[in-house]
Amino acid sequence: MEKHHARLHRLGQRKSTMTASPSAEPGALRVLVATPLVTFLPPGAGALPDALPGETAAPSVLDAAFISALSAAGVELHVAFPHYRPMFQEVLAARAQRELQALRAALPPTRIHPAEDRAFYYRAPAGPAPDLALRLALIFQRDVAARLLPLVRPHLLHAGDWMTGLLPAAARARGLPCLFTLHQAHTRQAPLTLAEHCGWDPQPFWRQLYYARMPEAYEQTRQSNPVDFLASGVFAADFLTAASPSYLNELAAGAVPQAPAAVSREAARQQAAGAAAGILFPPHPSFDPATDDALPARYGPDDHPAAKRRCKQEFLRAVGLPEDDAPPLFFWPSRLQPEQKGCELLLHLLPEIAARPERPLRVALVADGLHQKPFRDLVEHRGLGAAVAVRGFAPELSRLGYAAADYVLAPALWEPAGRAAMTALRYGALPVARRTGALADLLRHLEPARDAGNGFVFETYDANGLRWAIEQALAFHQLPAAARAAQIARVMREAQSALTLEACARRHAALYAALAGARPAPPEVAP
Repeated sequence: MEKHHARLHRLGQRKSTMTASPSAEPGALRVLVATPLVTFLPPGAGALPDALPGETAAPSVLDAAFISALSAAGVELHVAFPHYRPMFQEVLAARAQRELQALRAALPPTRIHPAEDRAFYYRAPAGPAPDLALRLALIFQRDVAARLLPLVRPHLLHAGDWMTGLLPAAARARGLPCLFTLHQAHTRQAPLTLAEHCGWDPQPFWRQLYYARMPEAYEQTRQSNPVDFLASGVFAADFLTAASPSYLNELAAGAVPQAPAAVSREAARQQAAGAAAGILFPPHPSFDPATDDALPARYGPDDHPAAKRRCKQEFLRAVGLPEDDAPPLFFWPSRLQPEQKGCELLLHLLPEIAARPERPLRVALVADGLHQKPFRDLVEHRGLGAAVAVRGFAPELSRLGYAAADYVLAPALWEPAGRAAMTALRYGALPVARRTGALADLLRHLEPARDAGNGFVFETYDANGLRWAIEQALAFHQLPAAARAAQIARVMREAQSALTLEACARRHAALYAALAGARPAPPEVAP
């Protein structure tokens, strides 16, 4: 496969031969983004809560502000996504409707392409079949490859994650460059016969997919040699992007526990070929304490102390904790997913850190996930209700939590994007985090005497490491209020200027142009 992969990269230097769509903007670079909206994860992990707007505070290429920034950089963006209906699942339908409304505010109708199929309308009353997610992914990709690529005639396709993992190979068969973005490393495998059963013929591009074993003849391969969806996307793409530089490095080094070996190998090959980059997305523009409507008092770096105290009092009241704003407040905003986010480390420490009268503190969790019940049970059985609150995720309560918090907990085992930490910095809450993935890119250990750093960072993934970082935060909290306020103001200013949506859009536009051959759109063709 190594020789085959090298050949694919040489082919990546070609220029697209696709002709213009009737709606082309003169001189614009036309990009079709194929997004599944929600990436289905293995049983027990849910449908990637980190992808839901409001929980992560992170925009995507679907965000109106990002689309506007791309347009200013000369990109004509088209978007394809599955049009889930309420009869399939209300949550997914609501997500699709929100995205559709946002897209309609940012794009003309001719650039919005919902994938329509009966599979997105109805769901079996008895629950999902084992291959439901695979079928949905294949039907969506079939619609993109068979209908939308000829209709839109883009210069470039942008896909991402396992549910669009076969599209880079399908695009390559058409002579179309493809950028593939990896937000997380979950994958699925299936034989090509399942694609055929979904009405999609993979024969034109089957040789450019990644299989469980070395492929032989098509007839033998299609039935008994499963395709790895995510590894195929990384393998066939002209360029790979990941959610952050350090996450890409860890992925390529095989240091992400979640990542299958095949995905790590292909990421390493792309990186070695100079065809991979980690790109951090800034927080969504609405996550700004100076304009956030969810806050009872808005603020910026210069006037944050009084406003954050008011937000803290309101938040403590909302989650049922004593309204004493003196003890430091540690906030947990991320999904309670064990073995990734580090919530089991906090669960181990809570009885110790929440029951010390000499150094009182408050801990508030506003999150859903598998470990919510163990936290609730611990609080009840140990009588920690005066110090610890556990609430389900709610967008406005989560926003208020960032503003109220003194510190935000992020002790992750691996972390692709660092969205909670980025948001915390903007709201003047200092992260308590493990150095991994995006957190390694974003955070430096706080050194007040040097006016340096922006959080409390530990290395080893265990309860002792988290305990040490929390103790560092508590020591900082003993400094005079004016000294703490000066450091927090500095951190907020640095966070506001360090990563902007416009800079991120310009980087994507430059990458799009390089992959498409840096050429303007071809002349319009008559409808």
